[in-house]
Amino acid sequence: EAPKPVEVALLASLGVYGGLGHFLFTAAFRHAPASLLAPLNYVQLVWAGLLGWLAFGDVPDRISLAGMAVVAASGGMVALKTRRPPAKRTV
Repeated sequence: EAPKPVEVALLASLGVYGGLGHFLFTAAFRHAPASLLAPLNYVQLVWAGLLGWLAFGDVPDRISLAGMAVVAASGGMVALKTRRPPAKRTV
């Protein structure tokens, strides 16, 4: 069955919104350091879980939540480590 015109319009708008979002995100990297913007990627985990629950009634299981926590924690650790000044070496 062919998609209805409303479905085609919704799919096209999804492409437009996705493209605009990527454009704005890459534009943000021109104006701010990557270490400042990188934590925003982890907000996507929260939104994906929330929208999955609201739209599809899908609640992440414990393994999924543990995986999200590992990804977010490792990104946070890298961000914190790169913000510290390097330790001085004494020879």
